[in-house]
Amino acid sequence: MNNCEVVMTVEEMEKNRDGWLKARMSGIGGSEIAAVLNMSNYGDQFSLWERKTGRKTDEIPDNDKMKWGRRLEPIVADGFAEDYGKKLRKCGLMCRKDKPWMLCSVDRLVVGAEEGVEIKTATSYQRDEWPEDGAPMQYYFQCL
Repeated sequence: MNNCEVVMTVEEMEKNRDGWLKARMSGIGGSEIAAVLNMSNYGDQFSLWERKTGRKTDEIPDNDKMKWGRRLEPIVADGFAEDYGKKLRKCGLMCRKDKPWMLCSVDRLVVGAEEGVEIKTATSYQRDEWPEDGAPMQYYFQCL
């Protein structure tokens, strides 16, 4: 990730969730790209604009899916590393050096490679959202 710099370290993000949420307001993050493209289940271009400009301040409320996703992320990451023989590391909040408004918090980076690992968990109730040949497009765009 030579073209990126760290905005907040993993430790800073874990200790200061409010600071992380505030730092995310300074740009567009990977999870917001689907809204930019009007392909998100959680909002569209207008709602993203409202949040980024402070016209609307309500965050997506923390829910059971989000909580379980955070709880399961380390387990899934460890399983991926073991299954594929990769060493992974957390990376914090990063931005592109030449475009500091482009933000990302990649779930894990592969040590020694220019590769990221984005971890998603889902319940059986979400199976209709997942195509047979891959992930929903909003996740694909997030990874790009």
